[in-house]
Amino acid sequence: MYKPAEDQQRFQPLDQYPHYLFDDQGIPLKDFGGTLGWQREPILPIYFARAYLKAWRSTGEAAMRRGLERMLDWLDGQLVPVGPPGAQGLTIYTHYDYLPYVRAPWICGMNAGRLLELYLDLHADGWGARYADLATGLVDGLLVPADEGGIVRSTALGGLVFEEFGCARPMLWSLNGHASVVVSLQRFQELFPTRRLAEVIDAATASVLETLDFFDVPNEAGGSKVKLYGFGLLRFRPARRGRGTSPLIHAITIHYPKDPPLTIPLGDSAGDRHAGWDVVRTDTVAFGAPERRGGRAGRAVGGETGKPYGILRIAMTDNFAVDDVIEIDLVHCSPETDVIVEFHPDRDGRYHHIGTAPATGHAWRMATLALPCERLSRGFGNVVGGEHPYHAMNTDYLDRLHAIRPDPRLAAMASRWRARIPARPDHGQGGERRSRG
Repeated sequence: MYKPAEDQQRFQPLDQYPHYLFDDQGIPLKDFGGTLGWQREPILPIYFARAYLKAWRSTGEAAMRRGLERMLDWLDGQLVPVGPPGAQGLTIYTHYDYLPYVRAPWICGMNAGRLLELYLDLHADGWGARYADLATGLVDGLLVPADEGGIVRSTALGGLVFEEFGCARPMLWSLNGHASVVVSLQRFQELFPTRRLAEVIDAATASVLETLDFFDVPNEAGGSKVKLYGFGLLRFRPARRGRGTSPLIHAITIHYPKDPPLTIPLGDSAGDRHAGWDVVRTDTVAFGAPERRGGRAGRAVGGETGKPYGILRIAMTDNFAVDDVIEIDLVHCSPETDVIVEFHPDRDGRYHHIGTAPATGHAWRMATLALPCERLSRGFGNVVGGEHPYHAMNTDYLDRLHAIRPDPRLAAMASRWRARIPARPDHGQGGERRSRG
């Protein structure tokens, strides 16, 4: 964690970013609150650099140039290679643990895309060919597949998605983060066109069209989804409650679409964490209504007790096509009764029945169960209301994607989402400014 500099007057502030302080090196910090506190968020020096550049263009003030150069020096020091040995890709890491299932350092596509746009601005302003080379390196880095350390992945229908957290398993997809990468790549494509990049932009836009309905929230609050993920729990219970012993679960292997199989042993310790999956042991077999508590979804309540069995709290991703299937290999021993396996998505308040693993006598056995992803399509997502800035950002990005690769579905959804943005006193319906005559 970084601390703000005691003497803020050494560094030229910017009127458009009044809520950020500088550290001792003159790098802007963002206050995340809680245990995170003040942190260096890479996007901030990028925004400050662009603002300093604009001010330098218009005023020629030496302080603005010094501020720009200070941001550039720091950003240069953050560039790291990404991809297999010998690859030319570059990226910029975020170095703090932003969420419980994210381990630093991790790649944010929006940060990389905004940085390459900054470098394109510098190249256009005559700051040297070096910045065009750095922008090219960032493009190459954005195109590194996730299984080689990058953040781009293929969908079942041939699209491409740029993940928000490339190191998380399961991975998460942010609409505004993904769309921002596409917009940044289009900016590069306009200056340095290649057939390969045009195909990438087409495929990345196609992936938005594949999942556009998943981001739409048909509720009274309006709004949209920002990230496609959610929290749920996988539960195991005897088919005949109150008879026999509870099932013993040894391990679960999740075969999630596009991710490597993830094997989770259910040992004797509680609270084990495996790549974003929290494993909890319990002796209870009755479940109360799922609820949010301490940032975690679901709880087991008192009831009939028996042998321990597993509850899996899941950070679930939604970047699937509707024909994808989650397969679960369940290694279990349930002497006298079948085991029912159900998955609970926290938002719609009901469990999805995945399957039943038959009783095994006294032997361990593996049962393979499957859950079609189409049954989860409405249960997940970080939902924001129509008044939330992220909703406006999502709406704006749909417009920009439509401008890049025109499609009536993008235009229609953008129009619907814009209508959900509350009107303000000097604005018309949907936030559009009224004519003043």
